[in-house]
Amino acid sequence: MRIIRYLVAVLVLCPGRDVVGLSEESRLITDLLQNYVSKARPVLESETVVTVSIDISLAQIIRVDAKNQQIVTNLWMRLYWKDEYLRWNETEYHGASTIRIPSADIWTPDIVLYNKIEGDETSDIPNTNAIITSSGDVAWLYPVTMVSSCKMNVYRFPFDEHVCRLQFGSWTYDGFKVNVTNRNAKGDSSSFILNEQWDLLDIDAVRNELVYPCCPEPYPDASFYISIRRKSLYFMFYVISPCAMMAVMGLLVFLMPPDCGEKLSVGITMLLALVVFAQIIAESLPATSRYIPLIGQFFGCSVCIVAISSAITVLVLNIHFRGPKPTPVPNWLRTFVQKVRIVFRQNIRVQALTVDQQQNNLRDKEGSVITDRPKTSNGFTEVNFDRNDNRSSELSRAYAMMQRKLDEQSAMLKRLVDKVQEKHREELVRDEWQNTAFVVDKLLLGAFLLILVLGSVIIYA
Repeated sequence: MRIIRYLVAVLVLCPGRDVVGLSEESRLITDLLQNYVSKARPVLESETVVTVSIDISLAQIIRVDAKNQQIVTNLWMRLYWKDEYLRWNETEYHGASTIRIPSADIWTPDIVLYNKIEGDETSDIPNTNAIITSSGDVAWLYPVTMVSSCKMNVYRFPFDEHVCRLQFGSWTYDGFKVNVTNRNAKGDSSSFILNEQWDLLDIDAVRNELVYPCCPEPYPDASFYISIRRKSLYFMFYVISPCAMMAVMGLLVFLMPPDCGEKLSVGITMLLALVVFAQIIAESLPATSRYIPLIGQFFGCSVCIVAISSAITVLVLNIHFRGPKPTPVPNWLRTFVQKVRIVFRQNIRVQALTVDQQQNNLRDKEGSVITDRPKTSNGFTEVNFDRNDNRSSELSRAYAMMQRKLDEQSAMLKRLVDKVQEKHREELVRDEWQNTAFVVDKLLLGAFLLILVLGSVIIYA
């Protein structure tokens, strides 16, 4: 009994307008939909054109797939039109000016996205309520996730900008039945969720009208152009900077001494690393033969420079290590090295004299050891003997024996001097080849570094 008393008190104390208003809204909806046909256009005259205004609010850019030329967006669709059958007098329904009816119970335009791609992320249009005013104005708002095609040009990757078009229009009605237009000149981006990879630049709305040669009816559409720009910090930090560092490291092999044994292996390692980076970037770009992206040109230039530097390193090592019997440096190469050394004023550890001049000086110094003693025609100091001396024959035999021994020692010493001279000459030739390799190394380092800098500036200018 106490509960019944509370209910009676609530009914007595609450204003009667709310209760009556609820019943009036039900009666209003029942009256509007009593003879309503949701499959026919909501016009009293068949010649009347239904104007559908479209507006979108971009909520999020879910994914941009440059490889497959697709963009996945989350949109809040807003469609507006006038329904001549959904009108009423507000005074007859206690001032009810706005009602909400499920969109499945009324006529809705067959607006579709022309460049839509069916996929797992594409969501169906939800059956949300449509907002209707007493004058017959209908506003239908609903969220939807769409996968659409987007023509992209990744030539300037990762500094590229793209404009993706969302083209909305009626699928079955021409412009004489349903006129499609954009409600505003710009799309709404006030509720946009920032993307970690793309910046939203602008959303332009344009109405287009297409007339086919066969038919006089126009086919209008409302197109929204979404302008986006890629954020390049990620690629600069994780891709381009390591690539540039490896390219420079590949050139620094010219600074490594050939005797260390790692000169060629470092260059080959840098070359393989650049090829791996290039393959990773190629997997994220569309396969096209119309153009080569800038980052592809940069990687190609770096790979070519490092590959050529590794090949030239083999030449430098060949110049440095000339084998056990090196041949003298050609005159043209010796002249070139001397001119380069004069131009750059480098201090080379080999003396400025040529091998022939050093060899002549060495021969003069060592030859004096043998020639700086008085000799007769037979090689001995002249000694006078008395013919009548009985001991002359014995002395003659002794001196002859000494002469033979001295001749043998002189020949042995001469052979030893020749070997020392030959060894020293080979060392001088080998040092001159190493000097030439050192100069060629530094000259190629400057040339390839200049080519790398100029190539990078030209590509990304």
